[in-house]
Amino acid sequence: MKEAGQRAGARHDRRRREFLRSAVRWPLVAALGLLAGRLVVHRGPLNPDQTCTNRGVCRGCSALAKCGLPQATLARKAPY
Repeated sequence: MKEAGQRAGARHDRRRREFLRSAVRWPLVAALGLLAGRLVVHRGPLNPDQTCTNRGVCRGCSALAKCGLPQATLARKAPY
């Protein structure tokens, strides 16, 4: 009888450990996902010192291909 009780206790301990691991793991995964999403969405210009030389008009700008400003990124993706 003592062995059966020990096995049940060991199973309970394993379940408890797994529960605690999951309770920590999934919020960490969610937090990392949110952080990665925020970094992607709120990414600034590739060169923070970069300024627009064409008054914000990207179409026809000679620097469009290398420009890291957000509006230039959108202009490259937009169909003309």
